[in-house]
Amino acid sequence: MRRTVWIAIVLVVLGALAATNPRRDDFARYYADRASAAVVDDLAAEGPWADLLGGAAQSLLESALRDVVHRRELLVASVYTVPTGGRDPVYLGVAGMFVPLAERP
Repeated sequence: MRRTVWIAIVLVVLGALAATNPRRDDFARYYADRASAAVVDDLAAEGPWADLLGGAAQSLLESALRDVVHRRELLVASVYTVPTGGRDPVYLGVAGMFVPLAERP
């Protein structure tokens, strides 16, 4: 009986992870949000210009990332690599979240 309960719990957890595994579009949106915020910070923009600049940067980055980001599907999670020409950032997408793992040389 105990074994059946544990198997059921493991299957429910795996099913939940598989259902919430983020898609490539989700990652593109996440990365573009972070990158556009960095652009606005680097330029020290404030007010409506910051919103305009951040929105334009996010929109451009998001559409570009959808085409170039590498995704390795692991069923319950995904590994995303952003080719940057230098060190490629690697992220783990799991349960609707993204965790930075490393930069590949």
